[in-house]
Amino acid sequence: MTAQQNYVEPTGNQKAGFQKGDGFVYAKRLPTAWETFQKEEGLPVFGGVGCKDSRDLPRADWARVGGKGTFIQLINTSTQTGMFVVEVPARGALKPQKHM
Repeated sequence: MTAQQNYVEPTGNQKAGFQKGDGFVYAKRLPTAWETFQKEEGLPVFGGVGCKDSRDLPRADWARVGGKGTFIQLINTSTQTGMFVVEVPARGALKPQKHM
């Protein structure tokens, strides 16, 4: 938090939350578990209405999987649908994954 953001304790009919210099009170949106996972994996996240060609998306090394990948987060999916693209190395394979 910066010095310009102050938490406002509600009194009477006031709203609780953080306050910027403009005097408006707002609430902080905490990241979901899926968004935290995406950030920890360190891959680029494509967000939009749709994707014309997933081969054109930027990819980064995904150490856990053993290839290059990117996450796709379509608008209005509310982080309930997780999609990703993984590039399998030439003459290779991805690391085995175990699901619970």
